[in-house]
Amino acid sequence: MSEPLSADLGGDRLCRSPLFRWARWFGRARLLPSREPGEASSGPSGSAGASPSPDSQPRPSILWTRQTWAGVLALLAIHSLLLGWLAAVYSPTYDEPGHLAAGYRIWTAGSVDLYIVNPPLVKTVAAWPLLFFQPKTDWARVIDSPGYRPEFSTGRVFLAENPDTWYWMMTTARWACIPLSLIGAVVAFQWAREVFGATSGWIALVLWTFDPNLLGNGCLLAPDVGGSTMGLLAGYLFWKWLDWASWER
Repeated sequence: MSEPLSADLGGDRLCRSPLFRWARWFGRARLLPSREPGEASSGPSGSAGASPSPDSQPRPSILWTRQTWAGVLALLAIHSLLLGWLAAVYSPTYDEPGHLAAGYRIWTAGSVDLYIVNPPLVKTVAAWPLLFFQPKTDWARVIDSPGYRPEFSTGRVFLAENPDTWYWMMTTARWACIPLSLIGAVVAFQWAREVFGATSGWIALVLWTFDPNLLGNGCLLAPDVGGSTMGLLAGYLFWKWLDWASWER
């Protein structure tokens, strides 16, 4: 006669599913209550005093000490200074004027019809300092036509019509994007710490701070680093959800 299915064992069928096995591999999700070391197993084949499974072992500590805060803030400050300096000395790239004009159009006209091939988040964040400059605009080239890309010509005209302020408009817009890279650095640091321990977290943060690709793109008004940060943050939050998955969440 089969034994009744206990509440603790109610997820065994789920545990055998390919999706749950992938989730445990990817995020080491603990959807079922883990047992303390030495606790008797409640399953049909369990025995008292069984050794705990690897999933029941505690993860590395993720608490931030005073030294952790100091180290993280120091590396973030270095990263910010490097990005700020590069943003001030780099000339505008080919697509940055279009992003700048599109972001300012979102703030002033409430329209996202310029540079619609990229999500509006980064250019919207970048363009808010332009509200203090009150630049001249010319939206005559913004035409809703299939296959027409007016952002490049509109962006060049946007800078040309503001010859005295275009440098500071571009520089401050780049500076406004720096927090997006800082968020990515913190997420990479925290995720690595929670999975592999403190040393791995510091390695991830140092790599993010001095990586040439992140420095070269993080100082620009472009969606690359902002998109990478949002993707990393989404992955981290999904991984956290796997740890505490429930119908409410």
